[in-house]
Amino acid sequence: MARLTLIAIGFVLTACSSTPSIVQLTDDTYRIEKSDKGGIFGNAIEMREEVLRQADSFAAEKGKVAEKVILNERPVGFGRLARVEYTFRLVDPQQEIEAAVESIEERGDFYTELIKLDDLRERGIITDEEFAAEKRELLDSTCPEYRRIVGVAA
Repeated sequence: MARLTLIAIGFVLTACSSTPSIVQLTDDTYRIEKSDKGGIFGNAIEMREEVLRQADSFAAEKGKVAEKVILNERPVGFGRLARVEYTFRLVDPQQEIEAAVESIEERGDFYTELIKLDDLRERGIITDEEFAAEKRELLDSTCPEYRRIVGVAA
């Protein structure tokens, strides 16, 4: 009886603390799914951050960057656990930079694009110097008023 109890406790502890597995969907696309076993006492934000860190770590091991395809989050509710499903692609870091720059040129939404560039810098995909250069280029291309303020000829 005591042995069965120990086995049951071990199983429960393993299930509660397990790291979500990464499932390959296509050649370069993967998914991580995680449910919060803590119920109403769990931390959905922490769970999401853990999944994102795991994806970034997995990509870094392969010399790539994790690019979000889909992020579904389901909050805890009556009779259900919080859940995160993250689908991501592995891309080359240079491809990620080029995609960000191309996106800036296509959309012209200064604030959103600046946030994206800052995210790339925080994730270590671009250096502080590259961030500053891209930010300057973004300001030059989208904010004529910026050129006037800093004294740069148009």
